[in-house]
Amino acid sequence: MRVGNAILDVFFPRPCPGCGGLCGLGSQTVLCEGCDASVSILPRALGMEHPQYVEESLGGLWMLGDYDGPLGALLRHGKYRKNLWFVREVGLRMAMAGQGRLPTVDMVTNVPIPLSRKMTRGFDQGEVLARSVARALGVPWEPLLFRHHISETARMGREGRKEQARRSYRIQPRVERTPRKPPGRVLLVDDVVTTGATMQACADELLGTGVERVFGYCGAFRRSVPVL
Repeated sequence: MRVGNAILDVFFPRPCPGCGGLCGLGSQTVLCEGCDASVSILPRALGMEHPQYVEESLGGLWMLGDYDGPLGALLRHGKYRKNLWFVREVGLRMAMAGQGRLPTVDMVTNVPIPLSRKMTRGFDQGEVLARSVARALGVPWEPLLFRHHISETARMGREGRKEQARRSYRIQPRVERTPRKPPGRVLLVDDVVTTGATMQACADELLGTGVERVFGYCGAFRRSVPVL
């Protein structure tokens, strides 16, 4: 335990974003001891448990935690309160968990958010996570995709999300213009997966450029979503 951290925690206790309780003395993470212990240190494959998330275009999909758990809380605090520190915490955990436990890839990219939202928020949470994972895997990160159609999918059902995602994500024009061999295997990173529609749409775009295989990795898996 670092003395400095302990002193700060005594005089300036920090609420845990996962449960709302206070973090213990000298806490080394943004989570309290209980929430920290509940976060898995291994990524879990969704293919066997939820085969609808892994179709032909996506070679596999892994998650680190549930959206209703501490990781989902960190991501919500990070995105909606514009706290980059919390997003980086999830990225660090995804990076450590993925080392040696994910398929071998040549490049990491991410599901992008609209440029306007990135400018308002100050960061793209998917990019933050993907860069951290890429460093841990020892492969380059590159922004291969962009989102050109601004719309919300949070309250849509699976079919609505699939159609919206299909129209929203495209390959970066500079990637299409560059005369080079595309990476063989790409890891596609996103913060949250609900129906898998966005992952599938982005994977389709990547495969259309000549990428051989696309795998997915997300910070949190949201098990239910309101359907209108």
